[in-house]
Amino acid sequence: MSTIPTAIASIDEYPSVDWYWLVVEETLTEVFGRRDCDENLYQLKDEIAAINGIEQLLFFHAEPLDTASRICGEAVTDEIVHHYLQVKAQLQTVSLQQS
Repeated sequence: MSTIPTAIASIDEYPSVDWYWLVVEETLTEVFGRRDCDENLYQLKDEIAAINGIEQLLFFHAEPLDTASRICGEAVTDEIVHHYLQVKAQLQTVSLQQS
């Protein structure tokens, strides 16, 4: 049985596209330890920016962890999910402090 907590995001959790991509970038570097995926990240950002609004909305319903996993080709494990949730919480805390 998996110990992965339910972490499905609502669209309201990511109030801006910039915030979503920040979480993806931090997940790539801090959770997956990948600093070699910038080209894949920028290519995906361009692809998403070019599609219509409904398809964009559907894309942004994906958890940033899933998007980062897809970008770098790494599998998501229980350990990865737990680390991701810590990084995401830290980002949210910093964001609230800056508001």
